[in-house]
Amino acid sequence: MNGQRSLDHITTRGLRKVTLHCYLALIAMQFKGGGGREMTYLTPLLDKAFIITDLPALAVFYVIGARRPESKDVYRWIWRNGRSLIYASVAMYLGIVTLRNGLVLSNYAAVEWVMIAGNAVVAFYAWRSEFIGDLFNEFPPPPEAEAES
Repeated sequence: MNGQRSLDHITTRGLRKVTLHCYLALIAMQFKGGGGREMTYLTPLLDKAFIITDLPALAVFYVIGARRPESKDVYRWIWRNGRSLIYASVAMYLGIVTLRNGLVLSNYAAVEWVMIAGNAVVAFYAWRSEFIGDLFNEFPPPPEAEAES
């Protein structure tokens, strides 16, 4: 069992590093001039305001690998409120898109429609999935609570 726990820890750590590197690459491309002509379709996604909207969801993603009995209280709070943080991330994204483009549907680029649909799917799944509800209700108890049991 200990080997499986370390494998899970390595896997989630690696996944978090890959995600961090992808975000850093996107941010670097934005400051470097957008990454060339082939990136013009993705430039709406490189806006700093949209990257900020991902921070609550990234906090939840980060805590996936930190769910251990000795974890800090802030990790427990993030996990307990994971669904709400995901909803907040989706709501901020949709709010910024709406503020920038207005309610005229023809103002939206194809990549924005894809992102809106993706955000809607994530929000709906987080809302309706019993698995996600159960997952956010589970967090290993602190070592003191284990000793009392």
